[in-house]
Amino acid sequence: MRKRLVADSDWNAEMAVRGYLDGFYPQALTAADRAVKLTRRILRRDGDERVVVVLIERLRWRAQISQVLGRHKQAVDDARAVLELLARLGKPPRLVAEATQLLLAESSAVLGDVATARVADRAIEAFRRRADEADAEPLAIGEAFDRYARTLALIGEIEAAQPVRRFSVDAYRSALDRIVDRRERIRFATAVEQLADDAGPPNAAGAPDILSLLQDAAEQRLHLIPPIGTAFQDPVAREQAVALLGVLALQSQWLDALGAPQAAAEFARSAEQLLQVPAVWWRDRLRELRDRLEQTIAHPA
Repeated sequence: MRKRLVADSDWNAEMAVRGYLDGFYPQALTAADRAVKLTRRILRRDGDERVVVVLIERLRWRAQISQVLGRHKQAVDDARAVLELLARLGKPPRLVAEATQLLLAESSAVLGDVATARVADRAIEAFRRRADEADAEPLAIGEAFDRYARTLALIGEIEAAQPVRRFSVDAYRSALDRIVDRRERIRFATAVEQLADDAGPPNAAGAPDILSLLQDAAEQRLHLIPPIGTAFQDPVAREQAVALLGVLALQSQWLDALGAPQAAAEFARSAEQLLQVPAVWWRDRLRELRDRLEQTIAHPA
């Protein structure tokens, strides 16, 4: 009986993770619900600490999926359950509590619970210390600081969020080739687009930095668009395609501010042209635009 429960819970947990990574969030949540329910049954049967560790991981996944779907109350409940379970472990995994607190803070901020959201102020300090270590994991650091930046912005601390967001973007950017999680790609791209907005109206002084960041953001969004048919035929990819075209249009504005009107016009035309061609051609076009961008930054006149 226990073996069957374990096998069923493991299968559902795997489906939840796959669904999350592939962007099928409602299906992922259904599988996560089942995995959590079965793991709790196993824990009630034997109380093994190893099962507690498994349940913690599955609750964390469900919290993340719920958050993406806008079910912030569920995300908060699961985050609290994780923190309670962590207190039962003799030696909890490093930074799991702090990462969970940041998720809890972000969803609490969305719900307007500022008092709970402030737990992020303490949690982020552990990631600040971790970021200074030689073997720090940049993607985990990037996610942590992005959650903190979002939390600060949601509770109205807009200016305080800006350097935090920049720290997150720089951490992600140091390991872009290691990103496989679609939510990390989206987090990075969204943070970059917000940084461009933070910079104010496009200006020549800030243009080289912002343009390079926006190019990275466009390429991360491209990873989320299947190279089959036109990008707008796939409902999962459509939102990312629209966002990518928006980045190209934004780059056009910053190129104009840099004093490169021809390059600005080329980026604007590309945004219009990509609407008409198969998505498989987008990758080649973005490589060409990167080359054009680097040449323009080096010689804007």
